[in-house]
Amino acid sequence: MVIEALPEGRDVVLRGNNFDTTLTADAVPGLSPCIISFTEAGLRENAEKFVHMDMVSQPFRPLGSAVIG
Repeated sequence: MVIEALPEGRDVVLRGNNFDTTLTADAVPGLSPCIISFTEAGLRENAEKFVHMDMVSQPFRPLGSAVIG
């Protein structure tokens, strides 16, 4: 499903689980970079909610990342 959603000319998907980092992404192409912040504490606190969420994975172009903390 995610592969089919990639923009024309892209055929690679990078996946990762690092919950102590900040990611800059092109989540809304052409509008503005988006900064996404993850925390391990937030993951632990909300893991049960996440398991029951109804969501679909979406691809986006990463612009960079930096470890925080």
